[in-house]
Amino acid sequence: MEESRKQFEAWFHSRYDQISMPPVERSMLFTNQWASWQASRAAIEIELPKYHDYTNQDTTRAQAEKSAYNSGVYDSANAIRAAGIKAKG
Repeated sequence: MEESRKQFEAWFHSRYDQISMPPVERSMLFTNQWASWQASRAAIEIELPKYHDYTNQDTTRAQAEKSAYNSGVYDSANAIRAAGIKAKG
């Protein structure tokens, strides 16, 4: 969620910093926009590919390839979740 908040703040400041408005209105705008941002992220869910299972017949190379693939799926899931998006799998 931290990454999502950073992305939101960068977007908000790039869009609204040059507009003059009273601090109370800016705070209310920020709060409402943040709630909308979170709701939009909550509506997205990405289904990840399944992990590859290892078998006794796998060669050393096949095991290494499956391990690399599984690491990619795992790292992708972490990056997606850090952006505030649900990852299934």
